[in-house]
Amino acid sequence: MKIFLSFAFSHGQELTRPVERLLASHDVEIVTGRRLGGEMVDEGVKKKILDADGLISLLTKREKIEGGAWTTSQAVLEELSFAHDQRFTGQQKRAIALIEDGVRFQSMGNYEYIPYEPDKPLEAILALSETLAKWRQEIGQELKVQILPNALAEKLGSSDQPVCSHRFLEKDISTPWKEVPAIAEEEGTFIYLRGVRAGHRIQLRIKDQNLTWQSAAKSPWAVIQLRENQNG
Repeated sequence: MKIFLSFAFSHGQELTRPVERLLASHDVEIVTGRRLGGEMVDEGVKKKILDADGLISLLTKREKIEGGAWTTSQAVLEELSFAHDQRFTGQQKRAIALIEDGVRFQSMGNYEYIPYEPDKPLEAILALSETLAKWRQEIGQELKVQILPNALAEKLGSSDQPVCSHRFLEKDISTPWKEVPAIAEEEGTFIYLRGVRAGHRIQLRIKDQNLTWQSAAKSPWAVIQLRENQNG
């Protein structure tokens, strides 16, 4: 799982450091928007947000304002706003903000957030950990699968003609067949499946002219054996 971590580089390190440790404990790849200056979200940062599985924003205190409230990083707010804007992302991007007590900014609307109190940080960290576990379950895992038998694997790995497809099954419900590239590696021919979740069974199908090889639906495993069937 890849997470874009949006935070201020000049303040809020007492929250940033434990969040980074939490992400590492969840085996999360952390992506950041480090740049040389300016408050605007540049194209490189936008691409990183779009490529990530989710975004976590740390909205910590910056400057005190009239009434006792605090401002926060405008850059972090803009990155969060970009993640929420479906005109750019094309879908509802997973995003959550940790908001330090006292920070004030334009309404968050109905977006999800976690309150953060510096004198009681554990509550926020535990809530974020639960969110990460939920995201990982929704996103699923990546699985590297070796194709067998060897004769088919060699043919698939050396030619662009045979078409390899996969689908996921959960009880009696299946996803549509989706083509997936086969990669010839030193140890054999492999495909990489993403979005594999608990409860999924996997089925592979390879078509080549008049022949089709297809596997039985089985629980996620590193090796899948296909059997030959005559087309038509």
